Amino acid sequence: MMLPNIQVSQTILDKAPVIILVIGVDGRVTYINQWGCQLIGAAKETVLNKDWIDEFVVSENKDEVKSYFNQVMRQETKIMGNFENCIRSFNDGVLFVSWNSNLMLDEAGSVQGIITIGEDVTDKKILLKKLLSQESVNRSTLNRAIETARASERDEIASELHDNINQNLTTCKLLLEQELQGHTPLPFVSKAYTILKESINEIRNLSHRISSGSLTFSDFELSLKNSLEEIKLATGVNYRLSITGKDALNNAPIAIIANIFRIMQEQLNNIVKHADAASIHIALQADKNAINMEIKDDGKGFNPNGVKRGLGLNNIFKRAELNHGKVYVDTAPGQGCLISVIIPLD
Repeated sequence: MMLPNIQVSQTILDKAPVIILVIGVDGRVTYINQWGCQLIGAAKETVLNKDWIDEFVVSENKDEVKSYFNQVMRQETKIMGNFENCIRSFNDGVLFVSWNSNLMLDEAGSVQGIITIGEDVTDKKILLKKLLSQESVNRSTLNRAIETARASERDEIASELHDNINQNLTTCKLLLEQELQGHTPLPFVSKAYTILKESINEIRNLSHRISSGSLTFSDFELSLKNSLEEIKLATGVNYRLSITGKDALNNAPIAIIANIFRIMQEQLNNIVKHADAASIHIALQADKNAINMEIKDDGKGFNPNGVKRGLGLNNIFKRAELNHGKVYVDTAPGQGCLISVIIPLD
């Protein structure tokens, strides 16, 4: 069958590097060019008179696609001029095709079918996917570099506090001690001496807390327990904490441990602000391959498909991505929420 109203030779149509289809109002193929047959890996006689949607369209919603096609044929809705979908190919399994479609009308204006031209964009899609994947890797590398820079900056501040400021304060403390030993201590001088000693201890503790090199998993564990106790005192929410694989946790890079701790803090904050929970269970397990963390609450939950990912949850996903981790959310209205995070160590 030659294409109506198009005065071109069959040879040109067959060699055009696109799929050219004519589909009748019943959804069956009345024309396909030779190039199209080669792309889908089928002889022309195998394709002609076949229901295109049933035989070749790859979709979980074929009923919806057919319903839309029938509405177009009845002119109940407008045709989508440009769209993309996947079709079945006997050569490569599945092809991703970009289509440009137009209605075919007779002289009376009645729909006779559609003529559609499809470009195989499978390679473009694969390339785009690779580029997006590489962009994600680059973003993660950049974020890790930023975190490393921040840790380095914290170490410099800690060193400045410990080596310079605290040394100066210690010198002042020694001078005050000499003065206090030689004279009857004045009340304000004694008080200043006491405050100075406390300040020296506070600065020493602060420098240890902000220095990433001096932190261990035990420091984070203690801080987590303190946070849970504070939540319990402030809100009445009970908690249960279980940790296994402490040897692996102690040997894990401290940057990863710090990141996991911040993820915990983020989700605990989410629970306190939004969950209306009565209890929280945190499970932390590690081996030489990965760290697995679960935070479960018995709060009101939410519909993960109906709620836009908020800043808190978004931060959790971003922090996990810093260490090539994965985040899984299991929740439903009235069913509480379970956040699972897996961070690889190998």
